[in-house]
Amino acid sequence: MFRFFCVAVLAMFLSACAGGATSTYSGSGGKTLIVAKEDWAFFQTYLGQVSSTNPGTFIMMARNDHTVSSTYSYCPGGNCRTDTYISSQMAKCEAQGLDCIVFARSSSIEVNYKVEE
Repeated sequence: MFRFFCVAVLAMFLSACAGGATSTYSGSGGKTLIVAKEDWAFFQTYLGQVSSTNPGTFIMMARNDHTVSSTYSYCPGGNCRTDTYISSQMAKCEAQGLDCIVFARSSSIEVNYKVEE
């Protein structure tokens, strides 16, 4: 499975990434995203990197309501800048015709999901 991974060399500010955008998977009426076990494991790795002082963004890429890949970026310390990595990954995802979903900001999951069995 194709994976992207980025640990920011330069600190970056993540709130610019898909700011304010809602997903068809968010809210009480949203669809449920089926998360592949591999993507869930990758998300757990990400959770070990983020904190209140190291914010991050985790993106799931999906087709037909099932994740096919994921990526993340986080800010390893203060003075974060605009997150060009996440923006470029969203653009690549969209160019492939995939659903590109901001799954979590820092440790807060923003969509309805279920990990595949």
